[in-house]
Amino acid sequence: MVDPLPLTQQSRLVLKELTVVPDDNGEHLVGDPQTGVFVALPTIGVTVIDQLRGGATLGMAGQVASVDAGEEVDAVDFGETLVELGFVAAVDGRPVAPPPDAPTRRWIAGVRPELARPLFAPLAWLCYGLLFVGCAVLMVARPAYRPAADDLYFLSSPVVSLGVLAVWAMFSTAGHEIAHWLAARAEGVPARFSIGRRLYFLVFETDLTQLWGLPRRRRFAPLLAGLAYDTVVLSGLLAVQLISADEFVDRVTAALVAVEISGILFQFLVFLRTDLYAVLVMLFGCRDLWRVNTLELRRMFGRLDEPQAAELAKAHPRDRRVANWFRWLSIAGFAAAAWYFVAFVVPALWTLLGWITESLSTAAPTTGRFWQSVIFAVLALAPMALLLGVTARERLRRHYRRSR
Repeated sequence: MVDPLPLTQQSRLVLKELTVVPDDNGEHLVGDPQTGVFVALPTIGVTVIDQLRGGATLGMAGQVASVDAGEEVDAVDFGETLVELGFVAAVDGRPVAPPPDAPTRRWIAGVRPELARPLFAPLAWLCYGLLFVGCAVLMVARPAYRPAADDLYFLSSPVVSLGVLAVWAMFSTAGHEIAHWLAARAEGVPARFSIGRRLYFLVFETDLTQLWGLPRRRRFAPLLAGLAYDTVVLSGLLAVQLISADEFVDRVTAALVAVEISGILFQFLVFLRTDLYAVLVMLFGCRDLWRVNTLELRRMFGRLDEPQAAELAKAHPRDRRVANWFRWLSIAGFAAAAWYFVAFVVPALWTLLGWITESLSTAAPTTGRFWQSVIFAVLALAPMALLLGVTARERLRRHYRRSR
């Protein structure tokens, strides 16, 4: 492995297996599916890439691109950018070491695309849409089926109730993410799984970066697949409620419905970069809406420094236009999240901790009640512990980057 810089007009670059997908605004999305790094390039950049793929030197590629563009094109500078992005495999026959901060990702394939496609065919999506509308209509027309905070405590013990629901939520979340993965496999691309957080919400994520190597119309189904899965599960639970005549079954399904509704509503908090945020970004053709929105909010509250102001001025015009209204959505979303934390999370946590303290202080360690309390307390508190661990990991990584 060698350091290929500086490049010259005579340098020949061997590029990796890059994908080049035309975008609606005249640009092209170019990227390496293996690392998940994608960038938007003008047509002239793709011209240089095509020339390099054909064996041309940087000088030759620059001449062709200059004729097409009607102005001088610095192909050497562009070649250095390709190296920095990790898009170059070799220079003049010598392998190039990947950038020091290049992402290393293990992609999961497994299921053959033809096996997954029936789940995301047009007829399947029609069914998912009808089920979603049906659930919404039922919630509006029949208030008895709307979730309430008290539904979560469907057993005599609040800790056991929350412990059971924590297990259910983990399985439900796993199904949600697997649906994303299956939809990606239906399109012929792999994905990967990770754990992160949004504010005080613990989230399990499916990395669908490789979708950027597909035409835009083929990216929507994998992004919406998790919501389709949640809709199917919710429909099944509501169907059980509608036909059940047993009080205990009604209590259990009401609690599970509350969990599923919370998961679906979370996706509408687009300011937290949920699935629907990704759909919105794809729909409007944004490049880096999250960063531009952050800068717009800092400007709005008088906290934008000079480097950030310069960065905002150079942002993509489409991101600036969308951020003009998205920032208000973000502010409203933060306010709603704060209300939810005070109205639901704090009371539930207070009840949970109070019950755990009482149970552990009044029951002897030799009794079944004591160990039952311990087991379900661990299950109920596990998501919070995992959230704290993810937060600590993020802070350590941020500190490491700053100290480099």
